[in-house]
Amino acid sequence: MDSLVSCVESRHKKYRDLLIFHEDRQSELLYKLSLLESHPRDWLKNGFKLLAPMADPLVSYCQDCAQAACSVLRARQPGLIADGDFIPSSPTMFLVDL
Repeated sequence: MDSLVSCVESRHKKYRDLLIFHEDRQSELLYKLSLLESHPRDWLKNGFKLLAPMADPLVSYCQDCAQAACSVLRARQPGLIADGDFIPSSPTMFLVDL
């Protein structure tokens, strides 16, 4: 009986380790796939230039896309900068009704 339990436990551990390995590999592949499907504004940030040489017009286009995205973000939320830094705005005046 003990040998059966130890055999089942060892197989369970082996299958569990195999499952964890494949889940990690799947999440890594999904992440890489999402990078490949990203918008051109993110290509330079994602390191596409390291994968293969990018032509200068394509690099310029990617930079233009990134700058346009930053300006749209600043127009929508003027208190935020594109890289995530917060610039506090001056507090608005309000009346306290007593």
